[in-house]
Amino acid sequence: MIELTYKKNVEKYVNNNLEVLEDLLDKAAQKYIKLKNKKNKLDFGQKLTPKNLESLAPVVIAKTMDYLEVKHATDCYMSMFYLPDQIKRSLKVAAGTFIVAGLACSLDKLTISNLIMSGMIAALFGAGSIVLAKESYANSSFDYKYNHLMIGAKNTVNAVGSVAHEYTHCLQHYFTDLNIKHNLNNPIIEGHARGLEGIISEKYAQDFNNEAYNYLHSERVARELKIAYLYTCNKKEITPKKSLKELPIPLDSIFFYIIDIDHYSLGVTAMTIASAKNGDDVYKKVMKNDFDFLKIIP
Repeated sequence: MIELTYKKNVEKYVNNNLEVLEDLLDKAAQKYIKLKNKKNKLDFGQKLTPKNLESLAPVVIAKTMDYLEVKHATDCYMSMFYLPDQIKRSLKVAAGTFIVAGLACSLDKLTISNLIMSGMIAALFGAGSIVLAKESYANSSFDYKYNHLMIGAKNTVNAVGSVAHEYTHCLQHYFTDLNIKHNLNNPIIEGHARGLEGIISEKYAQDFNNEAYNYLHSERVARELKIAYLYTCNKKEITPKKSLKELPIPLDSIFFYIIDIDHYSLGVTAMTIASAKNGDDVYKKVMKNDFDFLKIIP
């Protein structure tokens, strides 16, 4: 059963549903373009802080669990990059570095130049810790080893989708046979999480009458579907439809559809096709290790 979620089968599933993909790509592109044209008028909420993430996350998690019909929550640690807090931590790093460097530099003799050198080393370590921390939170992610959700969203609206996506990974890890550790060969992991990101974002968009909740997800899905479409056409050695190939959707790299396809695009496309054909219940079926919807029908 779990083999149905592996890259080899998922590619075949997408290949066998090219016409469905063409329709889905066109609809996703139109949704994205519509939102993009009025992006400057959309309300993306407040700047995300640890305080409002702390109040927002439990509600998103509850909605995600409710939709997936998961009765028991899994404990997780959630954090985000917040400059004021990181500066405090970096000052501690710098102070510790200054002491160690000062002792090392003054083993022979304590001089002004040695103190200056220690200060420079401490400053570099302190600044470096900020840069590294910011880089680690550039994108949201789930660390299955420590059950740690790292949220990279910059505002409260985008944080909704990010929390839903990453917490879905947490639920996958604890309740399904999906192998989070080897997600590159298991694209359904990301396709499933992206689906929940969109479903929960849409719920918020409707509840608060705010299309901004759908913007980031629509951009990602439109890009991922286009990558998968171009890749599939290339694999099948057919010419992509001009209207779809020229859709104004920015692509990360030509590599994805000429040489290989990334697991995000492949998984998202497969789950989007499955949802279109079988309904959104496919996302609940994944939680029950039911992947029959991915079977290739001759």
